[in-house]
Parts: sequence; structure tokens; C-alpha cells
Amino acid sequence: MRIVDIGDFSRELCGGTHVGHGSQAGPVRILGESSIGTSLRRIEALTGLDALSHYDHERHLLTELATLLDVRPDQTPASLRRTLDRLATAQAELDRLRQIEREQQATRLAAQARPIGNGWLVTQQLLDVPPEDLRPLAIATLTRMPDRPAAVILALDTNGKAQLVAAISEHLAANGAQARDLLTDAATLIGGGAGGRGNLASAGGRDAGQLARALDRADHAARTALTRSGIPARLTGLRET
Repeated sequence: MRIVDIGDFSRELCGGTHVGHGSQAGPVRILGESSIGTSLRRIEALTGLDALSHYDHERHLLTELATLLDVRPDQTPASLRRTLDRLATAQAELDRLRQIEREQQATRLAAQARPIGNGWLVTQQLLDVPPEDLRPLAIATLTRMPDRPAAVILALDTNGKAQLVAAISEHLAANGAQARDLLTDAATLIGGGAGGRGNLASAGGRDAGQLARALDRADHAARTALTRSGIPARLTGLRET
């Protein structure tokens, strides 16, 4: 055991030190720090040749980044910020265009709705739609349907994986229907299960080869639910948006 002093900053009782005084550690590169208890912090650092190697590695990364941005190393932070700003602007514009396309596609899908019982039904397998757009598209289509019991079921094959989404109107839900029930049997065909509750549900599986059959089965479940929705009212036409 010995007392280790590091200038006027620290005096520690240490049983495992390998240097006689702080200067023998050479250069120090702090990598991080974290809490290990009340009023206690843990500092992780490199010393000596390891610290110098780390500095050299960071310098190499800075030089490589400056080369990619075609600027001097000292101009790298400002250049990178400008590049990230341009990317953010481009992403925002892409999101805006995707939203417009989704709204237009929802209008086209709603126009294809079939009258079933006292309501309307849309079932469609889609192509070239980002997987993350499937649920919003189903909801957007449903909002364009007449103010009657309605269901929307969309399917997508994404790199051999099958996806299904079902959305139902409040009118249909009020009659005891659940969106998940429309996909339960269909999900077994694609080797997966259905999830969700209330007006929106989804299903996924690895057997996209059965997607067409699964969509037919979901369509049958939706037609049954709509036929049983005993709300007597006159069918109305589709709304333009």
C-alpha cells in the first residue's frame, strides 16, 4: 500500500499502482467517464504509447473525413454541418413527396371499394410501397371511404417476407368487429401471427408465396364481418378528396 499524489489534484491510497509518480504515466487520453456510485465517478483512459496511438488514429480519421469532404482538416466540422443540413433538407422534401404520393394512392384505393352488405371493402396487394408506409396507407384509405361500415386490407411482399395490414371503421368496430380478427387465419398461411387491437392490426410471415391466398382469406373474413354489420342505412358514394 502507498499514497499516490498527482499534483495538487488528487491523493489516493492505492494498492495496485505501477508508477512512482504521475509523470511516469506519460500522455493521458481520457476516453470516457461514468457513475459507479454516490459521489463516485469512473474514468477510463489510455496512457503512454497507447494514448499516442489513439491520438494518431483520431488524426487519421480526421484526415480521411477531410478528404471525403474535399476540405482542409480544420474546415471539416463546418463542412460536415453544411452537408448534414443539406441531407436534412433533402430528407424533409422526400418525406413531403412520399406523403403526397401516399395520399394520391389512398384516393385511388378508396375509389376501388366494393359494396359489401351495408358497407365497403378494399383489399389489394401492393407493389413498390415502403413497408413502413403500409399502415399509414391503410388508415388514409379508410378515411376516404364513405361514412359507413368499411374495411381496408392491404398486402405487401418485401424481399420474400409477407405483410398484411387491416383497418376497420368505427361503424364496423361498434358491431363488435376487431381488425385483428380479419387477419388471424390469413397469418397462419404466411407462417406468422396477427397483432394489434381495435381498429388497426397487422400480420407478418416468411412465406410470401402464400400472400395471395392469405389476402383472399382476409377478404373473406372482412366480407363476413361487413355482411353481419346490421346497420340499416342507404349506401352512399365515395367522397372525392
